[in-house]
Amino acid sequence: MDKLPRVYQNKIDHDINCGQDSFYSQNSFSSNHRSIKVNDIFKGIDFIYKKRVEITLNNNMVLVKDIVSKNDKYLITIDNEKILINDIKDIKVK
Repeated sequence: MDKLPRVYQNKIDHDINCGQDSFYSQNSFSSNHRSIKVNDIFKGIDFIYKKRVEITLNNNMVLVKDIVSKNDKYLITIDNEKILINDIKDIKVK
């Protein structure tokens, strides 16, 4: 087999922040609910297809939804609903 040229790999020695907002609960922590960042929902090893979350909006309305994806501005639910990330006051995994 022919030798291939080496590829330059730059070392990453700092945290990469993509400017994503994070949301923390202002309530006390419990064993069933824990406050998390929005991005951590999708990065966890227990997220395969969907995750049931409790979302508190800025108008204090509470939604329990199964989220499947996100883009820059919205969380996408399994029912194909869009929830604006800027409208989220708090998010907890159920």
